[in-house]
This record gives sequence, C-alpha cells and structure tokens, in this order.
Amino acid sequence: MMKTLALSGVLAISLLSAPVYAQTRLNSVSGPGPTFAAPYNNPAFTNNGTYYPGVSPYANPYINPYANPYGNPYYRGYGGAAYGIPVVQPNGLFGFGNNLNMWRAASGYYYPWAGLPSGYQYSNVNILYGAQMSSAPQPQQPPITTMVKDMLAYLDEARAKKTLSEADYQHFKRRATDLQSKEDTMSIAGNGSLDPQDEQSIRNDVNALGKEITERSHRN
Repeated sequence: MMKTLALSGVLAISLLSAPVYAQTRLNSVSGPGPTFAAPYNNPAFTNNGTYYPGVSPYANPYINPYANPYGNPYYRGYGGAAYGIPVVQPNGLFGFGNNLNMWRAASGYYYPWAGLPSGYQYSNVNILYGAQMSSAPQPQQPPITTMVKDMLAYLDEARAKKTLSEADYQHFKRRATDLQSKEDTMSIAGNGSLDPQDEQSIRNDVNALGKEITERSHRN
C-alpha cells in the first residue's frame, strides 16, 4: 500500500512539473527569429512557439553592423566624404564633397593621386569606378594591368601640368614601368594568369606607389 502511494506521488509530481519544464525549455531557446535548432531537419522554436523545420544550427541570427562597404556607391569614406555623383572641377578633376578631388582615367576609374586634403589618408579613400561621369561611381579595385596603365597616364599628365616635379616624375615612372614589366613576366609564366599570391604582392607594390604619388602631388 505504501509503495503504491509513493509511486502515485512521484507520477503526480512528474505530470505537474512537465509543463513547467516545457515552458522553461521554450524560453531557453527563444529569441528574435529562429535562434535554436537541433540537427538538420529538426524543428526550431521561436517566441510564439512556431516551428521552423530544417533550420541550420549554425545560422547567425544577428546582422553584422560592420558590413563591407565595397559595392555601395553611397559608402561614406574617410572624413565623411560621400561618394555620390562627381562634380567637375578645374584641371580635369572630379569632386566628391569635403574638398575631396579625384582624377578620372579613361578607363573609368577614379584615383586620389592628385593629392588629398587634410584629414584624409590614402588607405581610407576607395578607388571608384563609373562607366558614366553622370552617375555615382562604386568603390572597385581595378585589374593590376589597368591600374598601372592609368598610373602611367596620370604621371604624364601631372608632369605636363607641373603638379609633380621632374625628379618625382622620372622616379615614379621608372617604378611603374618596372611593375608593369613584372606583371607581364609573371602573367606569361602563368599562361596568362597570375598566381593569387603573386597578384597580391604586385597589387601591394602598386598601391604603395600610388600612396607615394598622392603624397608628392601638388594639389591644384
């Protein structure tokens, strides 16, 4: 008789505690959207108890507030300069606000080589691309071949406008030509393409040269 009563008591406690456990379990997996899932194809709970079958247990429910700005034509670069529709400036430059003027190559790429105003750094200003001058360009890295060709064209133009000294022009042109030859040689060795590591190495050298050109150019 005593064993029967004890067993009944345990059963009653279990039945009473089951809803509490279920609610606690539901609360532990609740969150904004489906934040919990067992192995694939098993359901996940939400705050309102809705099931979401097949939710990946590795899904990230949070939105990254530091999204990559590349591809966004309205990304605000260093110093708060908005990359909107460029405004034609004297000497063939294009303005993007906050006194940021960029040089546009025939390829459609905009470069900061003509010099940067106070508060800007070369590494924080995106190279832009816009097929049409009447539309907002997008941040985009040019192919190395295109960038070096554009750089040589800028150097010739800067020399003609005397925004670079003759000594700087000769020095930078020699280095740009060396990088052009290096890229050609490696591309031929790779049957028309560069090894990813070689490509990154040359791009780093080209960007370093672009930084020096920007720092040595006399803003006009």
